[in-house]
Amino acid sequence: METESPPDKADLIRMKSGYDHKKVRSRLQATQTMKEIRDF
Repeated sequence: METESPPDKADLIRMKSGYDHKKVRSRLQATQTMKEIRDF
């Protein structure tokens, strides 16, 4: 069983920014949906 090399910092940053971006987008969609429901 070979040991995996830990991801370097650039990879971690890329993963984190991608994750944060997804989180932000879903939160924006959630607030948008709430607004539409309220206006409806």
